[in-house]
Amino acid sequence: MEDIKNLMTQLKGANQDKVNQIAWEKGSLPVRLAMLGLASERKNESALWWGYPPGIFIGYKWEGKRMQDTVAEIKEYVNGLGYQVFLDIENLDKDADSYFKIPEFIVSLQECTFYILLLTELSADMITARKRKTTWIFDEYQHACRLVNGGRLFIIPLLLEPKGVTNFFTRELVIDLTSESSNYEKLNDILNANPLKLGKTEIVELESVVQSFDSLFLDQQWEAAKEVLSQSHEFSHAFDHEFRSMLLSLYTANEQKFNAVWASLNSTYGSRIVYHLYKGYCAKHNIPRRISIEPET
Repeated sequence: MEDIKNLMTQLKGANQDKVNQIAWEKGSLPVRLAMLGLASERKNESALWWGYPPGIFIGYKWEGKRMQDTVAEIKEYVNGLGYQVFLDIENLDKDADSYFKIPEFIVSLQECTFYILLLTELSADMITARKRKTTWIFDEYQHACRLVNGGRLFIIPLLLEPKGVTNFFTRELVIDLTSESSNYEKLNDILNANPLKLGKTEIVELESVVQSFDSLFLDQQWEAAKEVLSQSHEFSHAFDHEFRSMLLSLYTANEQKFNAVWASLNSTYGSRIVYHLYKGYCAKHNIPRRISIEPET
């Protein structure tokens, strides 16, 4: 496959005709991935590691009315829990361009905390290219994996058909709905009802707080970082604020404080999610991990 970075350089600023020409020469898939990479670069990354409310991107392979009804039911359910849903049929026209509009929608994954992946035989075929065919769910899944590997996204795989399993998404690693197709309450083990919601102004203020904290914390200015948290106590119930409190107590060896905050975070969000985001934060900022073993769930 054509080196994606080189293709991104060629495609940067290209118009529709130029993109189509390169796709004809190089192939549709590498050009789609390159255009997705460019769209991702244009989208600013928030300093917040959570959403208020968290965003949920629903990924699936279109298979007619049955799938449409399933997606609508899942959307209604997670909306009812208090989450924001990103859904293609609400954000894309049926004839949306594969090289411009669809990549712009896929990068909205970067605004999300969770990626609900609906696994059927067809979607599993496409995300793995196990029959040497792909559609844009392949591109979407690749981008989701990059975000997961960076600790910025958490995948919730829902198995809808027995043949939807893959080498990675085995029966042990999915939420199995094959015998209980509408038992969406199984999502409650991961998605707590009524997550914290903040207004736009509050979100801007919280992001400013964590940016200030991160700058000081990463420079090991412990007391100044602690003061930032103290002066923004009104956000102490937000994940990002409590998460920073956990970081500070961990890296200043305040064992009593760490144990209390770690327990509080885990009881609200679950140890798998908290640890996953912690690993991502350490990787992004190139700091050593002080928690090395993933907690039991």
